[in-house]
Amino acid sequence: LPRADLAAYDSGREDAPLSCLEGTRVSILAEIMSWFESSEIGTSPVYWLMGLAGTGKSTIAKTVAERVGRNGILGASFFFSRNDVSLRDPSLVFPTLAFQLAQSDNEFKNLIGKAIQQDATLAHKQPLTQFEELILKPLGQVDSHRRTTLIVLDALDECEEQGAATILQLLLSRIRLLPFLRILITSRPEPHISSVFDMTRNPRITILHDIEASLIEEDLHLYIRSELTKIPRNLGLYTFDWTEREISALVEKSGKLFIYAAASIQFIGAAHVRDPYRRLRLILNTEVSQPYPQMNSLYMGVLRNLLSDSPSEAVAERFQMVVGSVVSLRQPLPLRSFACFVQCRLEDVDTALRHLRSVIIPPTLDEAPRIYHPSFRDFITDPSRCSIPEFVIVAVPDQELRHALRCFELMGRFLRQDIVGISDVSLLNSEVERLDEKVGNALSEEVQYACRHWVSHLSCVELGEKRMVEALEGFSMWLILMWLEAMSLIGSLSSAANAIEEAYQWAVNEFKLRGPLTTMLADAYRFILAHGEVIQESALQVYHSALAFTPCDNALYERYSEDVKSCIRVLQGVEAQWPQNLTTLIGHSDGSPQLHFHLMIYSLHQAHMMVPYACGMPCLACTWQLFKAILIMFPWLPFHLMGCSSYQVQMIVPCAYGIQCWAHTLQLFMAILIWLPLWHFQLMVYNLYLAPGIIPSACGMPCQVHTLQLFKAILVGYSQLHFP
Repeated sequence: LPRADLAAYDSGREDAPLSCLEGTRVSILAEIMSWFESSEIGTSPVYWLMGLAGTGKSTIAKTVAERVGRNGILGASFFFSRNDVSLRDPSLVFPTLAFQLAQSDNEFKNLIGKAIQQDATLAHKQPLTQFEELILKPLGQVDSHRRTTLIVLDALDECEEQGAATILQLLLSRIRLLPFLRILITSRPEPHISSVFDMTRNPRITILHDIEASLIEEDLHLYIRSELTKIPRNLGLYTFDWTEREISALVEKSGKLFIYAAASIQFIGAAHVRDPYRRLRLILNTEVSQPYPQMNSLYMGVLRNLLSDSPSEAVAERFQMVVGSVVSLRQPLPLRSFACFVQCRLEDVDTALRHLRSVIIPPTLDEAPRIYHPSFRDFITDPSRCSIPEFVIVAVPDQELRHALRCFELMGRFLRQDIVGISDVSLLNSEVERLDEKVGNALSEEVQYACRHWVSHLSCVELGEKRMVEALEGFSMWLILMWLEAMSLIGSLSSAANAIEEAYQWAVNEFKLRGPLTTMLADAYRFILAHGEVIQESALQVYHSALAFTPCDNALYERYSEDVKSCIRVLQGVEAQWPQNLTTLIGHSDGSPQLHFHLMIYSLHQAHMMVPYACGMPCLACTWQLFKAILIMFPWLPFHLMGCSSYQVQMIVPCAYGIQCWAHTLQLFMAILIWLPLWHFQLMVYNLYLAPGIIPSACGMPCQVHTLQLFKAILVGYSQLHFP
C-alpha cells in the first residue's frame, strides 16, 4: 500500500511533536484516557480535542498515543503536517491507517491482503472506496470481542481542506458500525471541520484553550522551570538559578500557549547563545499587541534580535528572499534545491536562517527548511501583527510572480523530449528499469517542483503583468507536451488538467476575450481529458498515440505536430474537431451507470444540483466548474432549498437523526450530485447563456453529462430531449 511513512506518532520525523513533560497536562490526559477506557453505553466513539494554534494539542495527542501504544491497543495514528506533502495528502490517510492496523493485528492483515489481491488498485480509489474496503469491511470481520482500539488523527486542519472534511464525514458516519473502535482527533477550530462535527450526534469535544487558566499555568510553570534549568548545562555555561519571578513572568507571557513557552525556550537556549539571560529579558520586555499578544510578542523579539546582529537593510533583504520563500513555496524543498530555486547562495540562505532557529527548523543540505509552527507563517504575513515593516511578507504578488517566473524558467531550461532516455515508445512507465533513479537524475527537485506548482503561483499573480503573460505564452507554444511527459514520469499527471484549467481562467481574466493563448490552453485541456489515462501509463505516448489521435483542426495539434515525428500514422477515424462532450461520469463501483439528480440553478459560472437521499446508500457530492468535476463525500441528506442567487445557494440540511438542522451555503462553483437508481435531469432556472429544458430519463441507459460555458450549451445523452 502506498502510505505516508512519517505519519505515525513515533516516526521520528524532525518536526514531530514532543511528549508532555511528566506531571503536566494531567487533567486533560486523565479525561481522554477515561473516555477511551469507558465501557458505558452511550459513550461517544469520537473525541475531538479542539484548540487554537500553540495550545499543545499535538503534544497531548502524542502522549496519549504513547500510553495506549505501550498497552498494545493503539491501532494506528496519523500526525498531519503542512510541511510534508505526504502528511497533508488525503489520499494517503486510509491506506496509511490500514497499513498500521495490519502491523498490530494478524487477522486484519490477512483480510487486507485478500482485499488487495481482489483489487490491487484500492489505494488509488476514491476515499469512500478506500475507507470501505481497507478499513470498514476488514475491521467488521475481525473478532467482535477484541479489546477497545484507538486511532489518533492529529492536526487534521493541516490536511488539504476538502479532503479533511471528506475523511471526517466518512469516519463520523460509520464509526458506530465498529463498537470496539475509538478515534481521537485534534485540530484547530476551522469551519470545514467544525461544520462536520455540528452534524454529528453526541461527539465528545474539549476546547483546549478554554481549560481553567490555573491548571494551564501550573503545567507551564513546571515545563518552563524544567527547560530553563537545562539551558546553562546544554550551553556549557556556569550553572545559575533562574528566579521564581523570571519563571512566573515567562508563564504569564505564555498565556495558555505552550508553543509560546516552547519557542521561548528554544530562543533563549539556542546553540550559539552566550547570554541566555539577556534573551529572556528581551522576551519579557517586548511589548504586547493584539490579536495574538503572546505569539506577537515572542516573534517580535526573535526578529528584533536579527536587527541587533546585522544592518537592517541587508538582513531584511535576505529575510524577504529566503524566509519569504519558505513561507510561500507550496512544498518544502531540500536546502540545495531551495537555494537553487530562489537563486541564492547556500551561504546566504544559511545566514538568513541562522538566527531563526527558534521558529525555523535548521536543515542539513539534504533537508528542507521548515517553519516550526504555522503561527509564525500567520504572523509574518499579517501586517497588523508584525510591526517591523522589513519583516512582513506582505508583497505576496511579488513573491508569487518571482516564483512563477522561476518555474517557467526551470521548465524551459531543463525539459526535453524523452528526458530520461526511455527510447522504446512501447514501454509502460512501470516496465522501465530503475525509472525512479533515472527520473531523479534527469529532473532535479526544483524542476519537479516547477512542474507541479507553476500554476498555483501563476494564479496568485496580479493581472496586467507582461512578463507573466509572455512566460505563459512561451509555455503554451513550446513546453506543453514535454511538461505532460514530465508530469507522467513524476506521478503527478492527475493534477495536469486542473493546472491547465487554472491557467486558462487566469488567461481569460487577463485578456477578457478568447485569443491564441486561451485557445491553446483550452485545446491542451481537451487533450489531457482525452489522452490522460494513456499518458499516465506511458509518458512517451504523449508524442505518439496521443498526438496522432488528436483532432487536427485545433491549435495544439497544428503547433506541435510540426515538431514531433510520431511513429503512428492515422489513415482515418479521427474527427477534425473535439467532440461536444467533455467527459463521461461513471456510475457506482458495482458497475451501475444509473444516476438521479436535479439542477436547481445555473448561472454563467456554476451549476447547483440537489439530489434526494436514498436510504442506506452512500452519497456523492460533486462540484462542477468550467472543465472540472470534483467528487466529495457526504453521508447525509436530504437538502431543502432556502434561497438562491447568481453566487450562492442556501440550503437547510436536516440532521441524520431528525433532530438538528444545518444551514449550509454553497459558494460559487459548488454543486451536489448523488448516486441514485435512475438518471433524471431537470433544468429549473436559466440565465442569459442557457435555455430552460426538461430531459426525461431513459431507464438503464449510461448517460453522458457535460457543461460547456460561454456560447456553448448543456448536452445530455438521452433517448428523448425536450426543449421548450
